[in-house]
Amino acid sequence: MNLELVLALVIFVVVGVPSIFLALQYLFGLRSSFGRDDSEGSRNPCVVLIPAHNESSIIADTLTSLKSQLQIDDRIVIVADNCSDNTADIGRDFGFEVLERSSDTERGKGYALDFGLQHIAKSPAATVVIFDADCEFLEGSLDVLVRASQRRMRVVQSLYLMKAPKNAPLKIRLAEFAWKVKNQIRPEGQKMLGLSCQLQGAGMAFPWTIITAQSLASGSIVEDLELGLKLSERGEMVDYLPLAGVDSYFPMSDEALETQRTRWEHGHLASIKELIPRFLGALVKGRLRAGLMMLDAMIPPTVLWLMISTLNICVAFVLFLFGYSLLFTLNFVPYLLMVFSLVLVWWIHGRSLVSGKDLFGVLSFILKKITLYKKISKTKEKKWVKTDRG
Repeated sequence: MNLELVLALVIFVVVGVPSIFLALQYLFGLRSSFGRDDSEGSRNPCVVLIPAHNESSIIADTLTSLKSQLQIDDRIVIVADNCSDNTADIGRDFGFEVLERSSDTERGKGYALDFGLQHIAKSPAATVVIFDADCEFLEGSLDVLVRASQRRMRVVQSLYLMKAPKNAPLKIRLAEFAWKVKNQIRPEGQKMLGLSCQLQGAGMAFPWTIITAQSLASGSIVEDLELGLKLSERGEMVDYLPLAGVDSYFPMSDEALETQRTRWEHGHLASIKELIPRFLGALVKGRLRAGLMMLDAMIPPTVLWLMISTLNICVAFVLFLFGYSLLFTLNFVPYLLMVFSLVLVWWIHGRSLVSGKDLFGVLSFILKKITLYKKISKTKEKKWVKTDRG
């Protein structure tokens, strides 16, 4: 076979196919259908499980908001995990169940969740809702989420958005737009394509039989992504439910934002290598849905993927000028489709956050991202690091 053809096909599979998949998510995600309402009728009690590490500055607001949404016999279990502040005391002042956990070696959200589930197992509930200490359910959302999970007997992920505080600088507004694309547009597109939704870390409802069938004890910094993929491999669907909303806010300080972004993106990138054999295995076994979920998880963060795709098309164009046209021919349409669909998403959902006047600032932001990715490539961070919101 012609070497040029082989190279062009390999790059099309590695870069072109994911770009097409992303474009389909973006385009189908623009439909923004809210789905059916499961909110009528009675429901069984739920347990809201909150892992918390030194959250004394914010957990009181979270618990106040959450308490107003509880029904009779609902419970809140707080795991004060390796805390050096009074997070546990605040939880007790609200009258909720508080577990204190301390370990020098087993650190991370996964271990805290597993510890909480072991306690809940003494008196199980029909549904466990995992919620972060720095989030807030929109009015009525807890009830909608739990009802949906119990009616469908499935894992259900709410619409979880992180927002920029008022008068936030461009980089935080860009982060809000990127989060919206990741947690709203793409899950909506996946739903329209008949696919499962990736777990997002907060506002997740699990039937008891499903969550206890999978070990959560892990120090992984992408424990939610990993859990969702394991569920997909087992044939479990995670439903995306935008009718239930969860909000949180990005930290304003540069250091805190950088720590948060580095942790998320480092964890995501570090997981890609491990996902490749699982992706191929799912395809070999004919598990197309699981394979597509793996593919979705393997696509790097938006800005990095744009960099990779743009570099690829630029190299292809140079080769085209020297008479090697296959690479450019195979990859131009996927690249154009991805860029067009992302611009369309920005036009409909992002202009209120990032205006056309911010163009030069966006370019500067992208250039700074290169520094971040260089830093990530040189580190081997695997441990969870808390974002300082002070």
